[in-house]
Amino acid sequence: MSLIGLTSVHTFAHDSIAAQMVVADPELVWKAWDAEEDGPLETADAQFKSGWYVGGGTGLTEVSPEGSSGGFYVEDDRDWGYKVFAGWRFMSHWGAEISYVYTGEAGLGNVNPAIADDIADATIRYQIPTMAASYYLRGAEHPLDVFGRVGLSAITNSVSDDRIPYEKQTPVQLNLGIGVEWRINETWFARAAYDGFDNDASMLAISLGRYFTRHPDHRALPEPTPIPEPAAPEPITPPEPVCAEFNGAIDAIQFAVDSAQLNDTSRVRLQEAANTLRQFPDINIQIEAHTDSTASEAYNLSLSDQRAQAIRDYLIELGIDEQRLTATGYGESQPRASNESEEGRSLNRRVEFRMEDTSPCSMETVNTEESNS
Repeated sequence: MSLIGLTSVHTFAHDSIAAQMVVADPELVWKAWDAEEDGPLETADAQFKSGWYVGGGTGLTEVSPEGSSGGFYVEDDRDWGYKVFAGWRFMSHWGAEISYVYTGEAGLGNVNPAIADDIADATIRYQIPTMAASYYLRGAEHPLDVFGRVGLSAITNSVSDDRIPYEKQTPVQLNLGIGVEWRINETWFARAAYDGFDNDASMLAISLGRYFTRHPDHRALPEPTPIPEPAAPEPITPPEPVCAEFNGAIDAIQFAVDSAQLNDTSRVRLQEAANTLRQFPDINIQIEAHTDSTASEAYNLSLSDQRAQAIRDYLIELGIDEQRLTATGYGESQPRASNESEEGRSLNRRVEFRMEDTSPCSMETVNTEESNS
């Protein structure tokens, strides 16, 4: 929001971006794609932003070494192990990962009972570092996805007792895996996955991982221009004909004898006056009604009041604010001609408009004189 005379101040709520679809943003270089805000992915001009992650988990392992040595064989091939991993989701459907699996210990037995009793609790364990590529079936726009993995593992083995004869190996094995991944939020995800390491070992594990999220950059926005204080509006100066219209008698406004009812001619003239008043809202007028001396003074005063009020009411009906209009009847008290003749009495039966404040017209005069000097 900008205030008059001040520059704009923006507060940004950053998106966290990692291994997500993003779209261009007016204030940020890009933001996380949102179906409700940005529409379908196909029409949102979205692109993928890569992300690094780490994680770890635990699960059930199975160890099945081939053959036997010195009478030793695998007696209990299952145990609990753990796994740690790190990876890079470099495309919406593709990622690369390195991992380390510790399979726990597989119990060994011996065909010779004496040897079995002498080397009690004999075990063999595997450590399996792996490098693999993963393919995500649905893509980064879906928080729940299924993935498959293929890679190479270097299996190393060790035993619990040096008296156990075994062949220390570091063979390169094929790793195949499949799993389900749930993107909990921008930062965290959970997995359930099965990994097989040729025919020697396998693991079914549950893991928790974390993306290294980053905030999007702001666009280089130009400095907002200070908004100046608005200048006070200059008063509207009515032209000279307007000043004359509201400072004298309005001959077109006439009433029938002994009547305060407006005729059609008078209504048309008042409609013209209302249009002018709308153009110049600073003009307030005094409506003055006058009569001849035909009737009594009291009657003429009352009749002129009614006529002035009728004119005011009609102007209000035409949309003029009542606060701008004042109505006064003067009866026969202010004649402008003799009441001895019909012509004089006709001039005395009149309606006059007077501007309550004539300073706008004075400004007209001053402005005209300055322009001519």
